[in-house]
Formats: sequence, structure tokens, C-alpha cells
Amino acid sequence: MELPNFSISSKKSEELCALAEGWCGGRVWLMRCWARELVMECIRNG
Repeated sequence: MELPNFSISSKKSEELCALAEGWCGGRVWLMRCWARELVMECIRNG
């Protein structure tokens, strides 16, 4: 799945987690919504 035009970085990961939670209903669903790399960033940073 293609990601939106966001930079995946420690600065952005918290914001992206919040967006993904809003879109997907919670972090448990992140794997269905985002590439694995972003999921790993979110777990590491929050």
C-alpha cells in the first residue's frame, strides 16, 4: 500500500500514529492501514 505524502521520521511518527488511529480506529489496526516500517516507528515512539 502506498503511503500518503508524509515523511516517516521520529518527528512525524507520533502525528502519523494519531492520524492512523483516527483513520483505522486504533493502533491495533495500524498494520492494515500502513506499511510495516511506519508501524514499527509508531510502536517504538509511542
